[in-house]
Amino acid sequence: MSTVSQPYRDEHGRTLADYPRPSVAVDTAVLTVAWDMLWVLLVHSRAGEQRLPGTFLHEGETLERAVRRSLRDKAGVRANNPQQLHVFDDPRRDDRGWVLSVAFLDAVPADRITPSEGTQLVPVDKLPRLSYDHNEIIAF
Repeated sequence: MSTVSQPYRDEHGRTLADYPRPSVAVDTAVLTVAWDMLWVLLVHSRAGEQRLPGTFLHEGETLERAVRRSLRDKAGVRANNPQQLHVFDDPRRDDRGWVLSVAFLDAVPADRITPSEGTQLVPVDKLPRLSYDHNEIIAF
């Protein structure tokens, strides 16, 4: 005897697919201490914008795996111990569309960060204007 499970339906008869869904991203404030100052790691987009390292969550991926992937692929940094900080959910936070950002914080020793052509360390108290709401993430 075979049973086919029916999709979940809420009290209005809608399935989960009937509701609009945001994209989910992770953005990580990588902090380090060097020369007696607190620094944050920034990456440069192809358009030259500065922002925190981040990425969109892939199907079946955990948030932490996405953080580790984005730090490795976009910043050349091996994550230390990323901790979830806050969810930034303003529907207008990203001009590309409706994107929830799960912000993380990771303290990485300075000797494990090698700034490259696409990255740089910036003193936290001298941050430029960053893309999206990344200044708010750092201020949080």
